[in-house]
Amino acid sequence: MGERGALRRFGTEAMVAVPVGQVYRLLEMVELYPLWVPHLVDSYGLTAGPLRPGSRFVFHLSILGFRLLLEGVVTEVAPESLIAFRSVAGPSLRGRWRLWPKGESTRVEFAMEFRLPGGPIGTAARLFDVERVLAEQARRAAVAFRALAERAQAPDEALDVPGRDSQAEMNGQDRPKE
Repeated sequence: MGERGALRRFGTEAMVAVPVGQVYRLLEMVELYPLWVPHLVDSYGLTAGPLRPGSRFVFHLSILGFRLLLEGVVTEVAPESLIAFRSVAGPSLRGRWRLWPKGESTRVEFAMEFRLPGGPIGTAARLFDVERVLAEQARRAAVAFRALAERAQAPDEALDVPGRDSQAEMNGQDRPKE
C-alpha cells in the first residue's frame, strides 16, 4: 500500500465508437461528469468560455464515507487530443485525458497520479486499499463514459440532462470564484 505521501498512479483506456471531436466536446462538459464518474456528486466549471489552460473547475466527491471538495485547474489543452489538469485545493493529484482518432472511433486514455493525505482520510484510504479502489472506479468510469458518448452521438444536442442549462449559466456567474 505504500507510505503516506508516496506518489500513486492508475489509468485506464477505452475505445469509443464516436468521432474524436464529439468525444473531446463531451470531456469539456465538466457538469456532465457525475453521469459517468463513480462517487462524483457534483461538478462545475469556475471559468467562463472555452476550455483552456487556466480554466478552473470543482468536483464534489463522496468516497469511503468522506465528502471531498477538489478544485482543479486545466494545465494543458490540445484540441481533440489532450486535456491535462491538476488540483489546486483538496487532494493532491494530476490527471490527463489523451485521445487518438481511429477512423470514426476514438481511443480514450485516462491517467492519474496522486498523493494520499495524512489524517483520517489518508488512514481510511490506506486501510481500504484506495489504489485498487480508484483503479476499479476508473475502469467503471471508462465503461460508463463509452456508453454515454455512444448514446449521445452529438453531445451538444442529444443529451437531456436535468439542470444542464441552469448549470451552464452558473459557470462563471453564480458560483464563487477564487
